[in-house]
Amino acid sequence: MRERCDQIHNMILEYQRLSVNDFAKITQPIDISKYIESARESVKGKSFVEAIVWIAFAERPTSKTRIRSLIEEYLEEATFHALFPLAMVDSEGRRTATSPSLLDGGEETREQVIKSRMLMEATRHQQLVAAAIIQPMIEQISLEHYLKMEDFTFLVRYNNFIPPTHAFIYAKGLYAGLQSDPIVAGHLLIPQIENSLRYILNQHGVITSGLNTENGVQENYTLDTLLAMPALEEILGEDIVFDLQCLLIRRFGSNLRNRLSHGLMESLEFSSPLMIYLWWLVIHLCCRGLPHFTKEQPNTD
Repeated sequence: MRERCDQIHNMILEYQRLSVNDFAKITQPIDISKYIESARESVKGKSFVEAIVWIAFAERPTSKTRIRSLIEEYLEEATFHALFPLAMVDSEGRRTATSPSLLDGGEETREQVIKSRMLMEATRHQQLVAAAIIQPMIEQISLEHYLKMEDFTFLVRYNNFIPPTHAFIYAKGLYAGLQSDPIVAGHLLIPQIENSLRYILNQHGVITSGLNTENGVQENYTLDTLLAMPALEEILGEDIVFDLQCLLIRRFGSNLRNRLSHGLMESLEFSSPLMIYLWWLVIHLCCRGLPHFTKEQPNTD
């Protein structure tokens, strides 16, 4: 029986791989040329420090409230589409996430449907922001400045978001992102985000580890647990926490942390707008972590 189950399983995997070839690609062209030109002009002629601070606040983190409002409005106007369950598949055709139909239950099911679609909409928003605003700024900064890793010292040293012994890793990751090396940037920055969240929670007196009563080992909380802590939302705000959840750990989002950690990301995926958005979000968090940061930053709209 075990041998037969394995045979059937292998057959299913093969059919799943073949099924990906039958997927239809749906595209909708968007003219973002005016945003690209405006983004370039906004950092043109600025010093490197001025340009980095400007890019950090060129956009706000994804608004969780706005995304939820859009999805709720969509479900009201296009109820028919919500009657069908959703499934996410990977490049091999394997199912990686599912969301139920509105017909499957009551309020709890509706909430699950809303949350899954919020993550998908947030991902599209992140991609658009990266392509229309962040990437053009990066290109303009790289065009005007001959940079070294040491140029990021002002940002990573004495930063409330970065443990002092991790400043070099952040500098190297941020520099790699600005030098169009997203593979290095991703591998350095994504794990550091988790540690920085512990760091800022600890600064606010929040415990980020638990005791295993069976063997007495003290385990650090995982990223999933950290991002679900109400204290983190109070410190960073719900929009940043939502952005991080969508980028790093949610299956209907980008799930970058889990996919990178398990070696599931292909080379070309590191060049996606989502990695550019992640780099920008780290820049944003680092600028907020500077001791002289105030919430009354210049309006860049």
